[in-house]
Amino acid sequence: MRRPFHRLFIFTCKNIRRMCEVGTNSKLTKRWLLVATLAGALGSATVLGQPAPAAAQGTYHILVRGFYNGEGTANVSGDQVTINANVRSDQGMATTLTATCSLTGDHFSGSTVLPGGSVTIQGRVEAQDPNAGKGNGSTVPNQDSIVHTPRIGATFLVSNGHGGRFSGTKVDIQ
Repeated sequence: MRRPFHRLFIFTCKNIRRMCEVGTNSKLTKRWLLVATLAGALGSATVLGQPAPAAAQGTYHILVRGFYNGEGTANVSGDQVTINANVRSDQGMATTLTATCSLTGDHFSGSTVLPGGSVTIQGRVEAQDPNAGKGNGSTVPNQDSIVHTPRIGATFLVSNGHGGRFSGTKVDIQ
């Protein structure tokens, strides 16, 4: 018989419940939870407030697939990603997918409008690994780089239920 929850998860839940029960020092518990929450929020804010690495900045050639098919470009610059692609729906209607998304770290999100309705976009930009093209090196044997060419990928969903993905690689690799 399989156990529905991991033991550590159950242990954690029981301890949190026990910490918050009446009769314990709830003031101390609330302070501890507040400090833990604030520490987590400050830690994530410092990571999320960073723009994409300089190696990820530039123009990408993208292919769009799904209900809409086509190709175009995505430009990563500063804290935004600009998407411009000529697409055709499965029903044959040609249109342009144009959006400016906000970039936080290596993830971006934004919205635009297509003839089918409003569109939400969520994606990621991946920079080239620092050791790409240098072999596995002597410091970490038997380890090759994962990302050889900077790439971009995203999923988009139209409010009418149709959607798709786009992905591409950097055009001006240096």
